[in-house]
Amino acid sequence: MGTITPNSDAHPENEKKINVGFITAKSIAGDIDARNVVVAGVSTFVGALNATLTGTASGNTTISNNADNRIITGGSGNAITGESNLTWDGTTLLANKASGTGVGYIVVQGGTSSGDYGIVQIKSGSTVRGRLVSDASVDAFRLDTAGGSSTPFTFHTGSSYTERLRINSSGKVRVGSGDPTYELEVYGSGAQHLLVGSTNASGATLVLDGDSNGDGSGTDYSSITHNTSGNLVLTADNPGGNAVMMFVTGDGNEKMRIDNGGRLLLAATSGTARLHIKGNGGDGIKIENSGGTNGAVIDLKNTLSGYNKEYRIAVAGSDGAYATASSLFVRDQTAGQTRLELATSGDFKVNTGDIFFGTAGKGIVLGNTANVDANTLDDYEEGTFTPTQPTIGTNSASGHYTKIGRYVYASIFMTLPTNSSGQYFYIDSLPFTALNNSGTNIHGGYAIYTTYGNSITVRVHDNGTRAQVSAIGGGNITLNGLDNLNFRLQVHYMTN
Repeated sequence: MGTITPNSDAHPENEKKINVGFITAKSIAGDIDARNVVVAGVSTFVGALNATLTGTASGNTTISNNADNRIITGGSGNAITGESNLTWDGTTLLANKASGTGVGYIVVQGGTSSGDYGIVQIKSGSTVRGRLVSDASVDAFRLDTAGGSSTPFTFHTGSSYTERLRINSSGKVRVGSGDPTYELEVYGSGAQHLLVGSTNASGATLVLDGDSNGDGSGTDYSSITHNTSGNLVLTADNPGGNAVMMFVTGDGNEKMRIDNGGRLLLAATSGTARLHIKGNGGDGIKIENSGGTNGAVIDLKNTLSGYNKEYRIAVAGSDGAYATASSLFVRDQTAGQTRLELATSGDFKVNTGDIFFGTAGKGIVLGNTANVDANTLDDYEEGTFTPTQPTIGTNSASGHYTKIGRYVYASIFMTLPTNSSGQYFYIDSLPFTALNNSGTNIHGGYAIYTTYGNSITVRVHDNGTRAQVSAIGGGNITLNGLDNLNFRLQVHYMTN
């Protein structure tokens, strides 16, 4: 048939079906098989529809039967209530704004009471792979795998639909393709990067909280921060205020630690020094200069009030500014003086000052020998003294000595006054006490110069600081007759 346009109602039920190209009616009952049905004031439609329904319904037009699989449309201000399910046997369902501007959309709307849902299911055959869910009981939009125990979420891009992101059934995430092993992975060929960035220079922080409830609040977490000054800040904190930073390498054992006191511990877990190195031999500190002329240095500085001092321990560079090139030297930076050097030849040089041995009997061992005591130079002294004449005194007197080990060398200059004493010529106040040889007086000396007309000799008394001037052959010389004479004498003797 062509077109049916009744004045009132169309009742296909009388014929069971109307097969026409175009129907216009107020009320339709029965099955309709047509290319187009124009609803113009239709208030009721009952039956099966195999056509495209267009037009404007007047009032609240309803489609009242309960069969599924119907396409229903309606106009603004008028309601057409359709069936609850639609089975689409085509390939594309398009919500399209055909011309002009506007939005095309599909709405799945659930109820507003707890337990009501709006759900869109995606299926492979009879198996539901995923769902879009609106749950009335929570303010959230949900994507889920419809209860699939091992079904992951995967996200694909590009013309080849390459997998770019996966969330597996355990909640682990991989940016890339494949199943993740860890909670968050960035995985793929080539260099991979993870960015935490601030667009207004407010700093960027990665917070790690593994020792408490994992909320990253309070003082029980650690963090890595790039702060607003452009500095990298590593933070370790805990409620006790004693958190440490541990560095684990190689075999999985701790190799370095920064403790809560700011001490750097290498291969040690505790220490009292700011830098503590623990090893098994051959371990230590190496400072290497591979370029330039100033060498490799360690500067030690004390800024304590009243004790401000800085020293440098260094291997001299090629410039030789502070010491011979390549030598090890100690420099007083505060005074600007190099104090000592150890040359590459092994020579030891004290630039300023003396060498002191703080323990008696210790000294310099001369020669490569096992007989250390016999070859140790452990006593050396130079000085002056004032010799005296115990009976008549002197017009002038002075003395110099050198003591090496137990041996004393002394030079005496003396001028005697006019006198008439018959006492022997004694000189007292030698710088050291002579060895006790039970009265044998084996120590002695000689005259370097004298205005006395005869040859003389000098003997040093045992166990004392007295010398006696005698004639050659042992005869005693008395003081009378020595008026205003000059004597320059040399004595040498052993001490105890």
